[in-house]
Amino acid sequence: MNYMKKCALALLLSLTMSSAFATMLPTARFSAEPERTQLFENMSQRQHVERQLIELGVEATDARHRVNQMTNAEIAGLQGKLTEIPAGGNLSTVEWLLIIILIILVF
Repeated sequence: MNYMKKCALALLLSLTMSSAFATMLPTARFSAEPERTQLFENMSQRQHVERQLIELGVEATDARHRVNQMTNAEIAGLQGKLTEIPAGGNLSTVEWLLIIILIILVF
C-alpha cells in the first residue's frame, strides 16, 4: 500500500509538471528598446523645461500643466532656450511700421 501511494504521488507530480521549450526570438521583438530610451529622454527634457519655467517665476502647478500640454518636438525645441525666446507682446520693427502706416491711412 505504501508503494501504491508513492506511485500515485509520482504520477500526480509528473502530470502537473510542464515542459520548457527554447526557441529563437526575432530581433524585431527587441526593437522597442530605442523607444524606451526615447521615452526616458523625453521625460528628462520635460523635467528640465519645467524647472526652467519655475526658475523664471511660473508657479509649479502651472509649469507642470504647460509642459504636459506640449508635444515632444516643442519640448526639444525649448530645452535650454527659454531665456532666449521673446515673451509674447514683443513687436518687431516691421510690425511697428505696419501699425504706424495703418494708423496714418485710417486718419
